[in-house]
Amino acid sequence: MIKHYINGVKKLILVASGKGGVGKSTITVAIAEMLQDEGYNVGILDADIYGPSIPTMLGVNERPELEDKKFTPIMHRGFQVMSIGFLVDTEGPVAWRGPMATKAIYQLFSATNWSNLDYLIVDMPPGTGDIHLSVLENYNIDGAYIITTPQTISMRDVERAISLYKKFDIEINGIIENMNSDFSPGNAGEILSQKYNIPLLAKISLTEKLSYNLDNGLPILGLIKNFI
Repeated sequence: MIKHYINGVKKLILVASGKGGVGKSTITVAIAEMLQDEGYNVGILDADIYGPSIPTMLGVNERPELEDKKFTPIMHRGFQVMSIGFLVDTEGPVAWRGPMATKAIYQLFSATNWSNLDYLIVDMPPGTGDIHLSVLENYNIDGAYIITTPQTISMRDVERAISLYKKFDIEINGIIENMNSDFSPGNAGEILSQKYNIPLLAKISLTEKLSYNLDNGLPILGLIKNFI
């Protein structure tokens, strides 16, 4: 199968887990802010069709314009941003079967007029199903970050994602253990790092300030240590 590059994008980076609720969107925003701080042009694509979080975390809720059958990404805080959350009712369920979700993913990736991006950072959905397969089969991926929480129950799902990405020969840049604290027993990040020979890049704590900034669309760069 021929894999495609995305027009206007130099490098495509995925943020994935296999497990829901581990903070993929948080890490997506953090990576984007770090790269932007280094002087790169960065885009953020929210590929979580059923639970988009990026609009809230960036504090943006606009409807993108459509020109020549392509969406114009929303410009916000210097980022080019695209999310299904801009296109659907945010209070209602996105009750789509696999083929419809796959079509929506294609529109977000290829029917968006990305412009001169050094990096497009993609917030992937939980699981290892249709959306993951569509992205991994159809696009040239330059790397991925895998997110876990310390608990063993998170580790099991994350292992499935690692196995899937390795099956497609995707380079995994590193593992990030999110929501690390004295009240979160376990060391899933270290176990996964050793088992799969993938560097553990960071252990990030969910602080009150970090949570506040994410809920209110404020930058988080100064609250998370640089790990990319």
